[in-house]
Amino acid sequence: MNNLLAGIKIIDFTPLLPGPYATKILADLGAEVVKIENPRSPRLEDIFPPFVDSKPLVYEILNRSKQVRQLDLKDPAQLEEVRNLVADSDVLIEQFRPGTMERLGLGYEQVREINPKIIYCSITSFGQGSSKAGHDINFLAKSGIASLLSEEPRAVGVQLGDVVGGSLHAVIGILAALVSRDRTGEGRYIDISMTDCLVPLGLLKATYGLAGMNPPPLGTEILDGGSIYDFYRTKDGRYLSVGSIEPKFFRDLIKGLGLEYEGDSYLFDEDLKTKIKKVIAGQDLAHWQRVFKELDACVEPVLTMDEVIESSPLLFGDRDVKSPIRFK
Repeated sequence: MNNLLAGIKIIDFTPLLPGPYATKILADLGAEVVKIENPRSPRLEDIFPPFVDSKPLVYEILNRSKQVRQLDLKDPAQLEEVRNLVADSDVLIEQFRPGTMERLGLGYEQVREINPKIIYCSITSFGQGSSKAGHDINFLAKSGIASLLSEEPRAVGVQLGDVVGGSLHAVIGILAALVSRDRTGEGRYIDISMTDCLVPLGLLKATYGLAGMNPPPLGTEILDGGSIYDFYRTKDGRYLSVGSIEPKFFRDLIKGLGLEYEGDSYLFDEDLKTKIKKVIAGQDLAHWQRVFKELDACVEPVLTMDEVIESSPLLFGDRDVKSPIRFK
């Protein structure tokens, strides 16, 4: 653990993944996090396997480095306890629908009266202008990102909206607000719409619309499978990723595959791509891993999560997911 945020106190009212992962990142950086849970409400995290010692492992990982308090915000005495925590906190992060914290007496303006320097971060599905509920699949849909992942939208099993749209943008906003407060002495309100924060992921496609043009169909451009930049199936049913766009990488790709190519139109050469598919399909993944281990070709295997865990001891250990941020 790094202690760059030592002395920063965070009060966390968030369930599930977006807020809890954001505060895990901040806790891994040394912040002190107090997580408030409602004793009357079941934890939704409890339905997600796997379970270790009858407890959901995802919950344990997200909250291991936090102090968890069971406090009923509708009980006046316990609400007063929360207000005392707020008075002594640097950051408050919440993930309720717009208006919920105000009804509890813990909205931004109400909290600012207790602690004028508080940094208050709200994570919602669609921003403060909408009280509609949503989940990751909805954020991907409404942001346009689902239309860019495949020709027919499908559930991908990775919570891009929750983590990229929610967690990471919340952390960015909170850290920026902390720097600003050091300079000005003033707190901030941060409004994180997980849907809005996903939209920039589609920047390359969005530039066509910004230029008044229709974007090319999916699967026709360099980075979406329209070129040799693609995934290729191996003999044993695994996959190899090929990102050999630049000439220097392409030369090593051709060398590793034992092919020859003259000219500079290789990116969209369909005959070449057919040959690449055939050659890669002729050997198991392990063979290609050996071939490209020493070649600078932007070629890597598609690993399973089990393989990633086994090969990344710095990221995994003791049934935990460690911070990937390295400081020197």
